[in-house]
Amino acid sequence: MADADWAVASRECDYHIRNVRRLIAPDAFWVNDIAAREVVLLKMPQLIAAAQCGFAIPETLYSNDPDEIRRFWREHCKAGVIFKLHLQTHWHAQSSGERHALFTTELREVNLQDDAPLAGCPAIYQRKVEKAYELRVTCMDERCVAIRLDSQSRDSTRLDWRSDMVAPLKPALVALPRTVEERCIALMRKLGLAFGCIDLIVTPEGEHTFLEVNEMGQFLWVEQDEPRSELLRCFVTLLLNQRLGPSTRLVGDERLSYAGFLASGAWERGYAEDGESHAKYSPPGIINEP
Repeated sequence: MADADWAVASRECDYHIRNVRRLIAPDAFWVNDIAAREVVLLKMPQLIAAAQCGFAIPETLYSNDPDEIRRFWREHCKAGVIFKLHLQTHWHAQSSGERHALFTTELREVNLQDDAPLAGCPAIYQRKVEKAYELRVTCMDERCVAIRLDSQSRDSTRLDWRSDMVAPLKPALVALPRTVEERCIALMRKLGLAFGCIDLIVTPEGEHTFLEVNEMGQFLWVEQDEPRSELLRCFVTLLLNQRLGPSTRLVGDERLSYAGFLASGAWERGYAEDGESHAKYSPPGIINEP
């Protein structure tokens, strides 16, 4: 298929699926609601909602105006300014097959010299927030499971804890302060989400600063390294009951776990039944970009 035709076909497939999703099961329990998902995929409504729920948020500029971007950098250059895109971006080099990813990057004055790159791609610019560590909070209805990520322990993860693809940070289960948990639940309600993964910075002063919520964030990698999180059982319970509270009894027992699934070899059979050569795959959940 020619490149121009491929672009049209890809767009039409996307709209076809959107139509089918809205028509095929109007009374289904969605994780997540389609209309809510359309809003949550946008970063600006996320930040506004988080602030309304009581979270601290970094000073933020969304722009492709070179003069505005330079002005913002001058205002916050002592603390630092970070740059990120609206969507996490990955790509492959066609010639070598090498994988690339663009993570959160600190903006330097040298990056502001030319108007064309700044004007050509709208982006998110934020005041750099000093970190003690970071939290990944997986929210399923009213249950919040928080893990600590010591991103400041190595240079490669100081700006973005996802950026070390060779040796990803290990999560550690922690208890959220009650006020922070209440803010997370309030945000989920405000955004109309049944499920979401919230990224927070904890500053040296102990303030919890909101970065973003991923409405379809990966979570089995957490259970893989931190089995006490029991996130697979939580998710199954959410699907079966269509709700999940802090004291809800989880379905199944310790045998219903991600480790048990991997040990069963079921994922290998699934790939084989799909006609794929499963030898080229890692078990699902062994990932580099959560």
